[in-house]
Amino acid sequence: MDEHIKPADLSYLAPAMAKAARDFVDLKFQIDTKASKSPESIPQGLYGSMRGEDFFDCVLPFRSQKWMVDEPELLYVPVTHTLGCSWRWWPDDRFINDHDERKIRDHIFSPLGIDDTSYTFIPELGLFLPGEGKNRVNFCRYHNIEHIPAKVYTHHYPEPGRINLYVLDINGKRDVWAVLDNRYVQRVQHYAFALPLLSAYGVAVLHKWPRYLPRMQTLSVFGDRCSENNLFHRAVIDAEALHSLAEPYVWCGLINRHLSKKVIFGAMILFLVALVLHKFE
Repeated sequence: MDEHIKPADLSYLAPAMAKAARDFVDLKFQIDTKASKSPESIPQGLYGSMRGEDFFDCVLPFRSQKWMVDEPELLYVPVTHTLGCSWRWWPDDRFINDHDERKIRDHIFSPLGIDDTSYTFIPELGLFLPGEGKNRVNFCRYHNIEHIPAKVYTHHYPEPGRINLYVLDINGKRDVWAVLDNRYVQRVQHYAFALPLLSAYGVAVLHKWPRYLPRMQTLSVFGDRCSENNLFHRAVIDAEALHSLAEPYVWCGLINRHLSKKVIFGAMILFLVALVLHKFE
């Protein structure tokens, strides 16, 4: 290892958090491995060999588009905490011979190879998400190379106390939603993959939807019209905006739809007029 490049320090992570991060990385590797042979077996939306950033956003909520440092730090990144992606250097004997392996190793540790990396580090979760230099991760994993030299950009994740995870039973089916700051709402599509990491992080898992948030029916009907696309890497529903938009409407369970308050008021007036006319016939 180059003595001028320091290893990333993850000693601050609690043992449970460190294990959850490694398990999450292992999960990505298992999915990629399976996808290389039977892509039809991959859960919907988790396409094989997708970038670590994309995989993260498909599984976990609220990766902000802000708070990224402008200047990278050169670090030795632990492979066990790095989400790989292989479409070019898959460590398979069919594609890589001894000569190619030596060339790839030399490139990974060369100044040119290091300059060709761009990794996002989320310190709160102990995860590295490669943008450029993603193919080498699983190669290093396969060949027992424990650290990769890379340019690392730090990107912070919300504190666990700001996030609630709601596991709901809706019409006999499990539906899972994450809420940030009691305002931003995002559906969690791959709950079984997300829960171990979020639980280790300290996110509360609840089973009753709070009254201060819009009803599920309101989210379904008006959510697309209150979508916020500029704060996070995956769109969220702004509950405050949704409250304002849905305020003129009332949920009518009898007909299973929202009705305008004006329509309801008008119908009531017509009913009263009809009732009075009928009384004086």
